[in-house]
Amino acid sequence: MVRDRIYEEAKDLPDSIVNEALNYLLYLKERYRVSSSTIPTSSVRKAGLHKGEIIMSDDFDEPLDDFKEYM
Repeated sequence: MVRDRIYEEAKDLPDSIVNEALNYLLYLKERYRVSSSTIPTSSVRKAGLHKGEIIMSDDFDEPLDDFKEYM
């Protein structure tokens, strides 16, 4: 379990570092207000969430008339 691993890693550290880690945990607790609905469970993106919401025209890759004099 993650909490056990945190304890194992922290038990051999100096108190100053453990105190710094505690401050960081308190910061995270305040930032996310520790409710299961607001703590991110994963930062993995999901492909296709907005499929069909963006439509590209058929001539998307064609040169623009505004730039004809430069081409």
